[in-house]
Amino acid sequence: MSWIQRRHVRPDAALRLFCFPYAGGSAGAFRGWEAELPRDIELCPVQLPGRENRLSTAPLTDMVELVRQLGQVLPSFLDRPFAFFGHSLGARIAFELARHLRNLGLPQPVHLFASGSRAPHLPDSSSPDHDTPDNQLTQKLRELGGTPGEILLCPELMRLLLPTIRADFKMIETCTFTPGTPLSCDLSAFGGLEDEFAAPTSVEAWSQHTSGMFMLRMFEGGHFFIQSSRQEVLTDLRVTLRRILAVLR
Repeated sequence: MSWIQRRHVRPDAALRLFCFPYAGGSAGAFRGWEAELPRDIELCPVQLPGRENRLSTAPLTDMVELVRQLGQVLPSFLDRPFAFFGHSLGARIAFELARHLRNLGLPQPVHLFASGSRAPHLPDSSSPDHDTPDNQLTQKLRELGGTPGEILLCPELMRLLLPTIRADFKMIETCTFTPGTPLSCDLSAFGGLEDEFAAPTSVEAWSQHTSGMFMLRMFEGGHFFIQSSRQEVLTDLRVTLRRILAVLR
């Protein structure tokens, strides 16, 4: 299925881990993670429209519509315990999707990992970026630090990528928070100590969105600490997943 990019199907996996990418990112952002995680985990990177093997599909700009479509895709994968991991935009997608599944009376994640994101109830005071000129949007990507320099310097690649990046930015910039009952699953919030776009206090505020256990973990680096502190992030993720597996057994 094009939405779920599993490298290996693990029929006996005790837990599925769905991973949601950052703005402009793809399922490829989680390439190599599988080898770092317990073998009882089936890694399920989510491929949003408009990138990699879905490049010909128009990217979505509305969070409600994205979550609605994912809510149609995921039920066939919810035959066993599962967890969500999302970075930046992906964290908000994971959160809204968990609430959507709850509204549908479907199973809930046993754990939500919200990485590199302000808590959803906190407003973004910065000016919108999705409709800025190409050069300004490219500069924003340079400041965020997640796009390789050789891509930013290649006009042909940027012409190909910018429409999807704009769509993702519009999605997060126009997404409104609706107050509701906190999630019942445990929640881990990951943040970068030097992240100017999701400051530590705004990451800690995710604690308001769970009635379960809340864990805060801060890493060296800016907004893309999942790249600069990759091993530390994966080590922490692996430890938490092993605790979840121990409970499931």
